[in-house]
Formats: sequence, C-alpha cells, structure tokens
Amino acid sequence: SEEDAETALIILDGWGSINAPGRSNKFDEYAAPKTDTLALGQPREVSDPEALLSSEREQTYRGLSCWKRLVVLFAGPLMNVLLAFVLFLVIFCGVGVTQATTTLSQIEEGSPAAAAGLQAGDTIVSIDDVDTPDWASLIAQISKLEVGQAIEVGYERDGQPGTTELAVGEDAQGNPHLGIVAGTEQLRLDPGQAIVASWDYLVLTVQSYASLFNPATAGETLSQSTSVVGIAVMSQRAAAQGVVPLLFLVAVISLSLGIVNLLPLPPLDGGKIVVEVIQRIVRRDIPVRIINGITIVVVMLLVMLFIFMLQQDIFRFVLGG
Repeated sequence: SEEDAETALIILDGWGSINAPGRSNKFDEYAAPKTDTLALGQPREVSDPEALLSSEREQTYRGLSCWKRLVVLFAGPLMNVLLAFVLFLVIFCGVGVTQATTTLSQIEEGSPAAAAGLQAGDTIVSIDDVDTPDWASLIAQISKLEVGQAIEVGYERDGQPGTTELAVGEDAQGNPHLGIVAGTEQLRLDPGQAIVASWDYLVLTVQSYASLFNPATAGETLSQSTSVVGIAVMSQRAAAQGVVPLLFLVAVISLSLGIVNLLPLPPLDGGKIVVEVIQRIVRRDIPVRIINGITIVVVMLLVMLFIFMLQQDIFRFVLGG
C-alpha cells in the first residue's frame, strides 16, 4: 500500500540507504543515493523489496550482532580515555611534573625556622637525625612533632652541611609549624612512571564520579564540579598560561567525558551497554517504552544538574570575578 511504501521510505532514509528531499537532494521526492556508477535519483530495479530491507538493515547499527554493538558503544569512551592518556604521556615525559622538594623557596618572617637561622635555598636533610629525602617524608616527620618541642634540623647550604636547633611553632589550626615553604622542581617521568601517573588520574576521576552516587559525598563533589561556563573560563586561563596547561586541561576534560559516557544511565553509552547486556541475558528486547521512560527521567536529572552547576559557575566565575 501507499502507506507501507511511505513507511519503508522513511526507514530507508533513517538508515542512509536513500535520501529524503533536502540540502543534498534537490528533488521533490525520495531519491536513491549517488554511487560510483549511478547518479543521484537514478532509478535502479529492486526485484525483492523484503530482501532489500533486510540487506540494508544488516549495514546499520541495529543490524550488527550484540558483541559488535558493544564494541561500537565502547569505542567512543575508549577513544576519549586514550586521547587523555596520550596527552598525559606527552606532558609527563616531555615536560614533566612539578614536584615539591626539601630545598626551601621561602622562610616565613618571624617563624621558628627564621629564628633558627634557616634561609631560602637551604636543603633540609634531617629532623632529629631522621633523614628527610623528600618533601613528603619531611611533612610526615613534622606532623609527629609537638608544639614547643625543641628539635635539631640538619640542612645543607651551598653544598656544606649544617645543623640548627629550633622550637616547634603552631599554625592557625594548632598543628606543628616550622615556617618553611617547599621549593619546586620539574621532573620528567619515564614512560613507565608516566603510565602509572596517568592511571592514577583515571582512578581519581572514576572515584570522583562514583562519589556522586554516595549521599555523604555527593554535595561536596557537586560543589567542586563545573559546567560549560566554568570549562570555558578555565580553558581561557589555561591558554593564557601556555600550551602545556591547556593540553593538560584538554586531557582532563577528555578523560572526564570518557568516564561520564560509561555511566550506566540511558541515553549515555554506558546505559546502552547495560541494555544490550540485559537483552543478551534474557534473550528478548526490553520494551521501548521502558527505555524511553528511563531516558526521560535521566535527561531531566541531567538538565537539573546542568542548571545547578551553571548557576554555581555564574556566581563563582562571573559575579564573583
């Protein structure tokens, strides 16, 4: 019937098998696509319409097997993650990472360290004969001290060793305080270290999004999240600082997109993957109305989340300067 023919034409147009009237099709009717041997709209004989529909459907996403559809769904997020890893490797291996060192960049005025004669450029090598080869171990050792405790600090100045005694001070929170500020150095990682560091960023990103589903941490995570406004502002600031900060931001955004897309919520790829797996297990299709219903709810929640973060970013970046 004419109605069946119209339905078939609409389906074929959706599959890309024919072209509906539009920008690429100047005819006033559906037209067969251009090929190497045939012009756009040139008639071609169809002996078996059902066989044609079956053949064309096999070339679409729905015509693929379950496993091939899963590969297609995983491909997008995977490419986001791979792009992030490549950028991280370039940055970590080519430029390096900024690392705190025990060579002091500053001594706070009026602090115990200043009173003991420590100077910017000194390298702290020990506290009470406990070696402090890096900033982490130095901080760990300071945290064990008590306010008012007298300690001996070993240091190097211009390659010469020295020691001095000081009384541990107290910061605003009541913690042990010496009044020293770490220096920094740029450390290039080897490929193995760079891969580990990139993996750490991946794990941290996954944990951050997982915290959204924990009522105890969801509020804090949302307060630290940002919308397109925040991303635009941060991109502008990163670009002003140079190519490396901008590449790092691109890597972080790409990694976040890959992880978000794998969340098990329709219409995200992760939700489609869950649907495919469930259908494979129960060996029947989930009713479209159920999938559409879940999709509508998720989209509404995402819109609400977007509005919340947009308002937050307006106050943070626009009104707050």
